[in-house]
Amino acid sequence: MRIGGGSRISTANLKAFRELPMTPEDMEPIFNAILDIMETPGVLGGYYTERHIKNAWNLIIIDSKKILTRDAYDIAVENVIREMRSKQEEYPQWLPSDTVGEVEGKQR
Repeated sequence: MRIGGGSRISTANLKAFRELPMTPEDMEPIFNAILDIMETPGVLGGYYTERHIKNAWNLIIIDSKKILTRDAYDIAVENVIREMRSKQEEYPQWLPSDTVGEVEGKQR
């Protein structure tokens, strides 16, 4: 398969993707794979997970602190759980209907 210069162009625009200099035989499997992509659903406080995992990584690797890897990630997990619990209590209307009234299995 010869893609050429078109392989260096990344686009999320499907119309623009169809305009790339590729043969239909090369383009079709890629286009079909793009159509199968599903986004991970967001959860209340979910942004906190990525932030705290990155913070733990930076604490261990970049900052070179004297902290055990396990300890840094345990702290991150505690912070994530606390924030997600807080968001679930703050915005119960955004929870799936089968979990309304429960936070980690406990009645509100």
